Amino acid sequence: MQCYRPSTLGAQPVGPAIAEATGFAGHAWRLAVRWSCATQVGWKYRGGGEPPEFFGLIRDALDEEPNGGKEE
Repeated sequence: MQCYRPSTLGAQPVGPAIAEATGFAGHAWRLAVRWSCATQVGWKYRGGGEPPEFFGLIRDALDEEPNGGKEE
């Protein structure tokens, strides 16, 4: 298990919360994207369960540099 602070990753939830097709009962999800390039890095879950909110992150997306390592 790896722990990350979303602010360190530049991850931010976008779009509406969706309660269907969630893998975590009682939690709705939103896409989580890297704010610098809008690349999806996972999902943010929020609900009445424990913990009340958390990120589910895509490991391969975290290993990639934004924009493929190219400077803008």
